[in-house]
Amino acid sequence: MTLSSLQIAWWAIISLVGALHFFLLFPFGIQSMLLQRMTETERKMVLHRAANDYEYMWTIMLMYQMMSCIVFSAFSVLTEAWIALDFVFLLPIVLFWLRKHLNDVTARKVVDVLLTICGVLGPFLLGCFTSCYFFGNAFTISDMSDIEGTFEWVEVSGPSIFGDWRVVAFGLMIMALSRMQANLWLLWKIKEPEIRLWNRKQLRLNACLFVVLFVVAMYAILAANGYQIIGENKFEVVANKFLYN
Repeated sequence: MTLSSLQIAWWAIISLVGALHFFLLFPFGIQSMLLQRMTETERKMVLHRAANDYEYMWTIMLMYQMMSCIVFSAFSVLTEAWIALDFVFLLPIVLFWLRKHLNDVTARKVVDVLLTICGVLGPFLLGCFTSCYFFGNAFTISDMSDIEGTFEWVEVSGPSIFGDWRVVAFGLMIMALSRMQANLWLLWKIKEPEIRLWNRKQLRLNACLFVVLFVVAMYAILAANGYQIIGENKFEVVANKFLYN
Protein backbone atom coordinates (compact mmCIF):
# COMPACT_ATOMS: atom_id res chain seq x y z
CA MET A 1 0.00 0.00 0.00
CA THR A 2 1.14 3.53 -0.74
CA LEU A 3 1.57 6.16 1.96
CA SER A 4 -1.46 8.02 0.59
CA SER A 5 -3.61 4.87 0.86
CA LEU A 6 -2.47 4.28 4.43
CA GLN A 7 -3.34 7.87 5.34
CA ILE A 8 -6.81 7.51 3.87
CA ALA A 9 -7.35 4.22 5.72
CA TRP A 10 -6.14 5.76 8.99
CA TRP A 11 -8.47 8.75 8.77
CA ALA A 12 -11.38 6.54 7.74
CA ILE A 13 -10.89 4.38 10.85
CA ILE A 14 -10.38 7.23 13.30
CA SER A 15 -13.34 9.14 11.80
CA LEU A 16 -15.61 6.12 12.27
CA VAL A 17 -14.52 5.48 15.85
CA GLY A 18 -14.67 9.21 16.62
CA ALA A 19 -18.21 9.42 15.24
CA LEU A 20 -19.26 6.45 17.38
CA HIS A 21 -17.62 8.14 20.35
CA PHE A 22 -19.65 11.32 19.91
CA PHE A 23 -22.79 9.27 19.25
CA LEU A 24 -22.38 7.59 22.65
CA LEU A 25 -21.93 10.74 24.72
CA PHE A 26 -25.54 10.65 25.97
CA PRO A 27 -24.58 9.49 29.52
CA PHE A 28 -22.74 12.79 29.92
CA GLY A 29 -25.79 14.62 28.62
CA ILE A 30 -27.86 12.87 31.28
CA GLN A 31 -25.36 13.86 33.96
CA SER A 32 -25.36 17.50 32.85
CA MET A 33 -29.11 17.76 33.50
CA LEU A 34 -29.17 16.21 36.97
CA LEU A 35 -29.50 19.50 38.84
CA GLN A 36 -32.45 20.60 36.76
CA ARG A 37 -35.99 20.26 38.03
CA MET A 38 -36.51 16.56 38.88
CA THR A 39 -37.83 14.61 41.84
CA GLU A 40 -35.53 12.20 43.65
CA THR A 41 -37.40 9.23 42.13
CA GLU A 42 -37.01 10.65 38.63
CA ARG A 43 -33.35 11.38 39.28
CA LYS A 44 -32.76 7.78 40.39
CA MET A 45 -34.40 6.45 37.23
CA VAL A 46 -32.36 8.74 35.01
CA LEU A 47 -29.10 7.87 36.80
CA HIS A 48 -29.90 4.17 36.56
CA ARG A 49 -30.15 4.46 32.78
CA ALA A 50 -26.95 6.51 32.58
CA ALA A 51 -24.97 4.11 34.77
CA ASN A 52 -26.10 1.04 32.81
CA ASP A 53 -25.19 2.59 29.44
CA TYR A 54 -21.92 4.22 30.51
CA GLU A 55 -19.94 1.02 29.88
CA TYR A 56 -20.69 1.09 26.14
CA MET A 57 -19.53 4.67 25.81
CA TRP A 58 -16.44 3.94 27.88
CA THR A 59 -15.39 1.07 25.56
CA ILE A 60 -15.67 3.26 22.46
CA MET A 61 -13.90 6.09 24.27
CA LEU A 62 -10.89 3.88 25.02
CA MET A 63 -10.59 2.94 21.34
CA TYR A 64 -10.82 6.58 20.33
CA GLN A 65 -8.35 7.67 23.01
CA MET A 66 -5.75 5.12 21.87
CA MET A 67 -6.00 6.31 18.26
CA SER A 68 -6.08 9.97 19.22
CA CYS A 69 -3.06 9.64 21.49
CA ILE A 70 -0.95 8.75 18.44
CA VAL A 71 -1.97 12.05 16.86
CA PHE A 72 -2.15 14.16 20.02
CA SER A 73 1.22 12.87 21.23
CA ALA A 74 2.57 15.67 19.06
CA PHE A 75 0.55 18.20 21.06
CA SER A 76 2.81 18.17 24.08
CA VAL A 77 1.24 21.37 25.36
CA LEU A 78 -2.08 19.53 25.62
CA THR A 79 -0.73 16.67 27.74
CA GLU A 80 -2.00 17.96 31.08
CA ALA A 81 -5.35 18.96 29.58
CA TRP A 82 -5.76 15.55 27.96
CA ILE A 83 -5.07 13.86 31.32
CA ALA A 84 -7.72 16.13 32.87
CA LEU A 85 -10.18 14.97 30.20
CA ASP A 86 -9.44 11.32 31.01
CA PHE A 87 -10.03 12.11 34.70
CA VAL A 88 -13.42 13.65 33.87
CA PHE A 89 -14.32 10.48 31.96
CA LEU A 90 -13.12 8.14 34.73
CA LEU A 91 -14.61 9.95 37.73
CA PRO A 92 -18.30 9.18 36.91
CA ILE A 93 -17.59 5.44 37.25
CA VAL A 94 -16.81 6.02 40.94
CA LEU A 95 -19.57 8.61 41.36
CA PHE A 96 -22.27 6.30 39.95
CA TRP A 97 -21.25 3.65 42.49
CA LEU A 98 -21.24 6.16 45.37
CA ARG A 99 -24.64 7.57 44.38
CA LYS A 100 -26.11 4.09 44.49
CA HIS A 101 -24.82 3.26 47.97
CA LEU A 102 -25.05 6.60 49.78
CA ASN A 103 -28.05 7.21 52.02
CA ASP A 104 -27.15 10.68 53.27
CA VAL A 105 -29.09 13.39 51.39
CA THR A 106 -26.27 15.96 51.54
CA ALA A 107 -23.71 13.45 50.26
CA ARG A 108 -25.98 12.57 47.37
CA LYS A 109 -26.32 16.24 46.44
CA VAL A 110 -22.53 16.59 46.42
CA VAL A 111 -22.27 13.56 44.13
CA ASP A 112 -24.97 15.02 41.88
CA VAL A 113 -23.01 18.29 41.61
CA LEU A 114 -19.82 16.40 40.70
CA LEU A 115 -21.67 14.29 38.13
CA THR A 116 -23.14 17.44 36.60
CA ILE A 117 -19.72 19.08 36.38
CA CYS A 118 -18.31 15.97 34.67
CA GLY A 119 -21.34 15.87 32.38
CA VAL A 120 -20.66 19.43 31.22
CA LEU A 121 -16.84 19.33 31.08
CA GLY A 122 -16.52 15.90 29.42
CA PRO A 123 -18.19 16.68 26.06
CA PHE A 124 -16.97 20.30 26.11
CA LEU A 125 -13.29 19.40 26.57
CA LEU A 126 -13.54 16.53 24.11
CA GLY A 127 -15.04 18.86 21.51
CA CYS A 128 -12.34 21.49 22.13
CA PHE A 129 -9.50 19.01 21.74
CA THR A 130 -11.07 17.37 18.69
CA SER A 131 -11.35 20.79 17.04
CA CYS A 132 -7.54 20.89 17.03
CA TYR A 133 -7.72 18.42 14.14
CA PHE A 134 -9.17 21.32 12.14
CA PHE A 135 -7.61 24.40 13.71
CA GLY A 136 -4.20 23.03 14.63
CA ASN A 137 -1.91 23.30 17.62
CA ALA A 138 1.69 24.23 18.23
CA PHE A 139 4.34 21.53 17.92
CA THR A 140 7.59 20.47 16.24
CA ILE A 141 9.35 17.11 16.35
CA SER A 142 13.15 17.09 16.27
CA ASP A 143 15.41 14.34 14.92
CA MET A 144 15.48 12.87 18.43
CA SER A 145 11.65 12.87 18.58
CA ASP A 146 11.72 15.64 21.19
CA ILE A 147 8.57 17.74 21.01
CA GLU A 148 8.54 21.52 21.17
CA GLY A 149 5.54 23.82 20.90
CA THR A 150 6.85 26.28 18.31
CA PHE A 151 5.50 25.24 14.91
CA GLU A 152 5.01 28.44 12.89
CA TRP A 153 1.81 27.76 10.98
CA VAL A 154 -0.27 27.03 14.04
CA GLU A 155 -2.85 29.63 15.00
CA VAL A 156 -3.50 28.41 18.56
CA SER A 157 -1.29 26.70 21.13
CA GLY A 158 -1.67 24.82 24.38
CA PRO A 159 -4.17 26.06 26.95
CA SER A 160 -4.64 29.16 24.80
CA ILE A 161 -6.85 27.07 22.52
CA PHE A 162 -9.69 28.04 24.89
CA GLY A 163 -9.15 31.63 23.83
CA ASP A 164 -10.08 30.76 20.25
CA TRP A 165 -13.81 31.26 19.68
CA ARG A 166 -13.86 28.46 17.08
CA VAL A 167 -12.57 25.94 19.60
CA VAL A 168 -15.07 27.04 22.24
CA ALA A 169 -17.94 26.93 19.71
CA PHE A 170 -16.97 23.37 18.74
CA GLY A 171 -16.84 22.31 22.40
CA LEU A 172 -20.23 23.87 23.16
CA MET A 173 -21.67 22.17 20.08
CA ILE A 174 -20.57 18.74 21.33
CA MET A 175 -21.97 19.52 24.78
CA ALA A 176 -25.35 20.47 23.26
CA LEU A 177 -25.20 17.32 21.14
CA SER A 178 -24.72 15.12 24.23
CA ARG A 179 -27.72 16.73 25.94
CA MET A 180 -29.91 16.31 22.87
CA GLN A 181 -28.89 12.66 22.61
CA ALA A 182 -29.65 12.21 26.31
CA ASN A 183 -33.20 13.51 25.82
CA LEU A 184 -33.78 11.17 22.87
CA TRP A 185 -32.33 8.22 24.78
CA LEU A 186 -34.49 8.84 27.84
CA LEU A 187 -37.60 9.22 25.67
CA TRP A 188 -36.83 5.80 24.23
CA LYS A 189 -35.99 4.06 27.50
CA ILE A 190 -38.31 5.66 30.09
CA LYS A 191 -42.08 5.56 29.62
CA GLU A 192 -43.25 7.59 32.65
CA PRO A 193 -45.46 10.48 31.34
CA GLU A 194 -43.93 13.20 33.54
CA ILE A 195 -40.33 12.36 32.58
CA ARG A 196 -41.30 12.11 28.90
CA LEU A 197 -42.98 15.53 29.02
CA TRP A 198 -39.91 17.05 30.72
CA ASN A 199 -37.61 15.44 28.13
CA ARG A 200 -39.64 16.76 25.21
CA LYS A 201 -39.33 20.31 26.52
CA GLN A 202 -35.60 19.90 27.09
CA LEU A 203 -35.18 18.32 23.66
CA ARG A 204 -36.61 21.38 21.90
CA LEU A 205 -34.22 23.67 23.75
CA ASN A 206 -31.13 21.49 23.31
CA ALA A 207 -31.88 20.74 19.65
CA CYS A 208 -32.21 24.43 18.81
CA LEU A 209 -28.98 25.17 20.67
CA PHE A 210 -27.17 22.37 18.84
CA VAL A 211 -28.34 23.51 15.38
CA VAL A 212 -27.16 27.08 16.01
CA LEU A 213 -23.76 25.94 17.32
CA PHE A 214 -23.43 23.39 14.50
CA VAL A 215 -23.89 26.12 11.89
CA VAL A 216 -21.31 28.30 13.67
CA ALA A 217 -18.81 25.42 13.95
CA MET A 218 -19.26 24.41 10.30
CA TYR A 219 -18.69 28.00 9.21
CA ALA A 220 -15.50 28.13 11.29
CA ILE A 221 -14.22 24.88 9.73
CA LEU A 222 -15.10 25.72 6.13
CA ALA A 223 -13.70 29.23 6.41
CA ALA A 224 -10.46 28.12 8.09
CA ASN A 225 -7.09 28.06 6.35
CA GLY A 226 -5.53 24.69 5.62
CA TYR A 227 -2.10 23.44 4.65
CA GLN A 228 -0.95 21.21 1.83
CA ILE A 229 2.41 19.61 1.07
CA ILE A 230 4.34 21.17 -1.82
CA GLY A 231 7.60 19.30 -1.28
CA GLU A 232 9.65 17.50 1.32
CA ASN A 233 9.10 19.29 4.65
CA LYS A 234 7.44 22.17 2.79
CA PHE A 235 3.88 23.39 3.19
CA GLU A 236 1.77 26.18 1.82
CA VAL A 237 -1.32 27.88 3.23
CA VAL A 238 -4.55 27.25 1.34
CA ALA A 239 -7.60 29.40 2.06
CA ASN A 240 -10.85 27.51 2.73
CA LYS A 241 -9.00 24.19 2.53
CA PHE A 242 -11.76 22.12 4.14
CA LEU A 243 -14.37 23.67 1.88
CA TYR A 244 -12.40 22.65 -1.20
CA ASN A 245 -11.78 19.16 0.22
